[in-house]
Amino acid sequence: MSNQTVLSKKRFVAKGLQEDRESLWVVFNAMIEGREVINLGQGFPDFASPDFLLEALGRVARDPSAHSLSPSRGHPSLIQAICQLYSSFLGREIGENEVISFVGAYGILYLALRALIKPGDEVILLEPAFESYASLIELCGAIPVFVPFTPPHNTTGPSSTDEWRLDPTRLESAVSSSTSLLLLNNPNNPLGKSMSKEEIKIVADLCKRHNLLLLSDEVYEWMTYEGRELVRVAAVEGMWKRTVSVFSAGKMFSVTGWKLGWAVGPADLISRMEEVLKETAYCGCTPLQLAVGEGVKRVAGFMGTSEGYLCELRRDLERKRDTLFTALVEIGLSPIKPSGTYFMMMRIPRLMAILATADTSTESYDFTFVKWMIREVGLAVIPVTPFCGKQNTVIGDTLVRLCFAKKDSTLAAAIVKLKLMKEKLDKLS
Repeated sequence: MSNQTVLSKKRFVAKGLQEDRESLWVVFNAMIEGREVINLGQGFPDFASPDFLLEALGRVARDPSAHSLSPSRGHPSLIQAICQLYSSFLGREIGENEVISFVGAYGILYLALRALIKPGDEVILLEPAFESYASLIELCGAIPVFVPFTPPHNTTGPSSTDEWRLDPTRLESAVSSSTSLLLLNNPNNPLGKSMSKEEIKIVADLCKRHNLLLLSDEVYEWMTYEGRELVRVAAVEGMWKRTVSVFSAGKMFSVTGWKLGWAVGPADLISRMEEVLKETAYCGCTPLQLAVGEGVKRVAGFMGTSEGYLCELRRDLERKRDTLFTALVEIGLSPIKPSGTYFMMMRIPRLMAILATADTSTESYDFTFVKWMIREVGLAVIPVTPFCGKQNTVIGDTLVRLCFAKKDSTLAAAIVKLKLMKEKLDKLS
């Protein structure tokens, strides 16, 4: 065998990445490839984006001056609009040197972790945590440390994310001399929990007590329900100087393919992120920044009222959430009503007949169940174990995640599939 052949068969993995970690989204797309399925798994809306944003993009596209590189932190019109929008929420006048934009919130998270942690550091995550956090942390040579929310004792029938509690003692015990940062996702994906003032205070007090930085992923900031407002940790007394808050145009305007995100935080931390940005892609896409800047400026003008696009989006998503939750309860399933995001978790029964269909003896039950659903029902949802640490012993593998940010017709068709699923489960039990 030639040296060239040997080299072609080697698997090269960047230092810091675990070779045995396979992307959930790669696996999921392979599951549904070539199949006729209704997809409630991936978190992308299938309804139209707001007309005012698409019209802005059309105007920008025809402007020759809009197609040059923007400053690395972002085009001034976008940065200024972000300052206008978040100054009132964070209780301070946000300066342009306290904002940075990049390719999606995911890109912003990468910049922040590269800039704010070092190899060997430990980073605390509240579990379940978005699947990619651990990979990003490991890419930086750091170690994710999972602290699970405590679920309710009742594991059957409908419930609420308010029943999932943050345990202060468990959180405190996760801090070590190597802990440098806490990565918070609020509202939480996949749980759908919007944290209370008391819970945010617990997190803030911990960070101040142990001198930790806080990276707060708030991309679902506009998706809180029953009249709740997001509790922004950067606005808590003493937290501004140690907090970087992350936001998403894709989530705000239902344009997830635009991949435009931004961060707001103290100038010294944002400057460290900019140094990483200049050594990677230098800047994001200028035309998209210009269009989103117009959109952000527009929605900022409606803040403090019950009108405007964001209020309509929240009302519409709450209605869709209630439609799906009510249907699941009537079918006889066990959904967990979310107080935020556009995701809903659901408990699944552990059945030997489904367990027997596992591809391997080590496959988690929720993966086996999801594959069974795709194959037997034609409905795709997401397993929850990839959002948990390897030592997960609290949440278990009997939960799946559904996305309700879909057209009413999509949800109606999915509910038909869910009824079929319940009929099949009853026959197997």
